[in-house]
Amino acid sequence: MDANPGIRVGSSSFTDLVYADDTTLFATSAQLAAESLSSFQNAASVFGMHTSWPKAKVQNLGTGQPLSDVSVDAHHVEYVDNFTYLGMFSRQTATADLTSDVGLRLQRQ
Repeated sequence: MDANPGIRVGSSSFTDLVYADDTTLFATSAQLAAESLSSFQNAASVFGMHTSWPKAKVQNLGTGQPLSDVSVDAHHVEYVDNFTYLGMFSRQTATADLTSDVGLRLQRQ
């Protein structure tokens, strides 16, 4: 795996965001995404946890070339342009357009 997985924001490096039972892994290529997902799956299995492959998605968050679908141990991980993160709390788009997310939040009020 890449010696420095994840993304840099200023002087900080981030490999993931974790909230309850949802996790976001940052990768700069489809290959690194597949490697990160495989490593995550292996680490989680030590604790009796598993990856929900039907829920797993790959998305470009507004920079670089769009990633393609990836496969991890025969599990297909679909590329999407947008998805709702944390159930219904946040809508993420590949273009980083907040209109969809703001509309979602207004609907909940």
